[in-house]
Amino acid sequence: MLLEPLNQLDFDASWDRRFEPTPDGSLFLMGLRSGRMRVLNADFTARHEFAVPVQGSWKISPDSRLLVLVDGSQLAVVSLDGQLLYREESPSGIGGPLDDFKFTADQRFLWTVRHYPEYQIEVQVRDTATWQVLRSAQFPEPAPPASLSLHPHPEGKVMAIWAASGQDGQWVYWAYDDGRAIQVYEVPGLDFTTPPEFHPSGSEFLLTHHYDYLERYRFPECELWGSLEWDDEDDDHQLGCNPYYLSDQRAFISSNEERAFLVDLERMCFVDEIILKGHEPRRFHGERTLSTDVAYYQVVGRNQLMTLHWDSPEYLRTDKAILWNACSLFGSFSPLRDGAPYTAQLLQMHGWH
Repeated sequence: MLLEPLNQLDFDASWDRRFEPTPDGSLFLMGLRSGRMRVLNADFTARHEFAVPVQGSWKISPDSRLLVLVDGSQLAVVSLDGQLLYREESPSGIGGPLDDFKFTADQRFLWTVRHYPEYQIEVQVRDTATWQVLRSAQFPEPAPPASLSLHPHPEGKVMAIWAASGQDGQWVYWAYDDGRAIQVYEVPGLDFTTPPEFHPSGSEFLLTHHYDYLERYRFPECELWGSLEWDDEDDDHQLGCNPYYLSDQRAFISSNEERAFLVDLERMCFVDEIILKGHEPRRFHGERTLSTDVAYYQVVGRNQLMTLHWDSPEYLRTDKAILWNACSLFGSFSPLRDGAPYTAQLLQMHGWH
């Protein structure tokens, strides 16, 4: 399937390699080496810039209005017009710097995760009205030192925690905040996997296993619904880490050579390769494996695909972002149901209240 480009942005030396769309796809944020943030319109034209109070990683709120920035022991919240709303010099507690932080889908809470003394992992829940820590919990680190990340369930009640320790394994946990305490449960059988990618309805999730299988699971039962084996004769060409849902029946996943493929979820099979016009797979520098010059793929809204290109082969002289017309890839999704029914099933399974 051939995709045509919509817009292209060539980065200059001021770019610090941070570039991300807002969740609604209406704006793009570009980090600058000067310590400023540039806000761009959907067509990549510049809108405005502002100085950020904290350098480091950042996350955009689900309503596309706020930016949370974290750097070691510093945390700040700003609006997208640059207004400082909150700043904290030392995130609460005695643990280390924050490894990851994510909003819940309803934006009522901000979850954080970090390493804690005596080989523990700590999760915290903050109220986004005051940005104060409401609750925290610790649980054993499976194989120190592990990298940690958070992945919110669409119903806004559950957070997936992914702990990765390289060849020692990877682990998935469900964490639930009941308003009094945070409950954490290690999911059995989900070792040596990538993080879960939840369907927008919250009824299922995708992940890759050993970089050889794309697997589809029901939530919260974690019942294997379907499995697709990666069958490439080239041992150097493996599945990537980031599947995306495109509809109830279709998903997208890239490979470690940054080639992109469409998956039929009902039949669990590859149905097509996504070809980007002008950036087709080729063999670079005499290598035997077909690859592309794409560094990163990201779904934007419900009808576009964005690619970032850097450290590219000699023929591509500038780092760039390209927005692609991907309307043909997307379809319809089952809606998010009232009452958080999948979370309710999880609570019943574990006796949580």
